[in-house]
Amino acid sequence: MKSVHSRKSLKLLAVSFLITLLTACGSNTAATSGSVVRVTKTVTATPASTPLTPNTTNLNVQEGNLLIQSKDGIQCPYHTFLGSVTNQLVLASDRTTYSQAEIDEMRAYYSNNAFVFPDAATPAPPPTLRWVLGGATTIPGETLRDNSYCGVSLALTNTGNTPIQIPMVGVQLRASPGQNAYKYRLIDTCSFLPPSEQGAIGLCPPTSGGGGNCNFYSASIQLGLGSQNTAFSAVPQGLSGNCGILTLTPDTQDTLNIDLSLAPNTPGNLIYSIVPTFTVTTARGTQPLILSQLASTLTFASASQFSCYTLQGTTFIRETTPEGWCI
Repeated sequence: MKSVHSRKSLKLLAVSFLITLLTACGSNTAATSGSVVRVTKTVTATPASTPLTPNTTNLNVQEGNLLIQSKDGIQCPYHTFLGSVTNQLVLASDRTTYSQAEIDEMRAYYSNNAFVFPDAATPAPPPTLRWVLGGATTIPGETLRDNSYCGVSLALTNTGNTPIQIPMVGVQLRASPGQNAYKYRLIDTCSFLPPSEQGAIGLCPPTSGGGGNCNFYSASIQLGLGSQNTAFSAVPQGLSGNCGILTLTPDTQDTLNIDLSLAPNTPGNLIYSIVPTFTVTTARGTQPLILSQLASTLTFASASQFSCYTLQGTTFIRETTPEGWCI
């Protein structure tokens, strides 16, 4: 009997040990499996994002006696001859056929908002349309625009009682540039709006020239590849060509337009996170000014990412050789 009891005890101990071992192995397997799942999710769920949302508007920055203001902010593209930015108002999806009610809704929004910057007071577009950033060197059908780059128009005011000079402006990278893979579905305006409205808003107008004074400056900055803190700069030039260094006398305001484009041999579909910089000379000397309040995203796109669609009835047909004005 004692021997039998021992065998039973041994069996019970063996079963107990086996259950414990299996439980432990099951726990380890579950933990390992959970760990693998978490790693897989981390790798696959974080693809590179594409910043397309327009940058902040109505900028107002005071640095010492220098007041920097911009109604539009830094946008892509920024069209100076229109007097405002437009960014890109595109078809929100790859769908090309719509109901007549949708076309009427799109046309109404397009007519009222396509040629002004969408700020906080601008109504949101219908779900068939979308505002996005996207400046390109060449966009089909855009031969009449003065530029298709990123840019900003700044009003600079000297609020002090001594002159301020700005011999150099630039941008500093916050990180290495990424890539933009978004497909832009532009609309041929001449096919979309009624003929009466095409004339009223001055479609395909000649590029307007500016006045010949020294209160208007421009700077063209070319961007290349680089890592964090890489800087690109340019010298502001007076509109008349003989204005010298951008100088703000006390209680005066000048306009500075900055164009931001890609340097030759630079990939055309890059996304930059930048902070504008000024070199400022005052009675206290020359010093760099990093305008962190104006930090923005510059989204560029290659010409191949843009396509232009003509409205025929209630269907948008992709153009192979655009002749109108795609916006």
